[in-house]
Amino acid sequence: MHYFCLIFIFGCLAKATTAAVSDTGVRNVATILKGVWVNELGSTLNITNVFKPSLQIKGNYRSPSGTAGDQYALNGFVNLSPMVTGKHNVIVVSFTVHWGNIGSVTTWNGFYSEDDYNDKDGAPGRIIGQWLLVRPVTNYKWDHILTGQDRFTKKTSIGF
Repeated sequence: MHYFCLIFIFGCLAKATTAAVSDTGVRNVATILKGVWVNELGSTLNITNVFKPSLQIKGNYRSPSGTAGDQYALNGFVNLSPMVTGKHNVIVVSFTVHWGNIGSVTTWNGFYSEDDYNDKDGAPGRIIGQWLLVRPVTNYKWDHILTGQDRFTKKTSIGF
């Protein structure tokens, strides 16, 4: 029994190792994600770099609401697990913005999908994410965390 378990575990480890992300996969994700994305409220997400092998993303974020349109640094990650034929596959995206002197921090966790979210006004695909904004000062003790969803469409001709 123990022999079987060891073979099973090492077999799974070998399979996981061979499923590592290729340079081609990182380049493709960089091509897909790098650029300016705009959400429904006009906030702009500018992904400037996708680093290998960490799959870290960097860029900046600008929101017209509550920040006077100032630009803030963005840091995050993408996940490139191997695609599975016959399943719905997405690129997992997560990023955080620290709103400087305002003191708030927002995190987005979501995904990029090309097939299901096309838009005649923008490039194919969308980044869709749930966000959590945590703010240090409010009128009520229950009002420090806000949540919502954003849908970002890639823009090819917008300045940042």
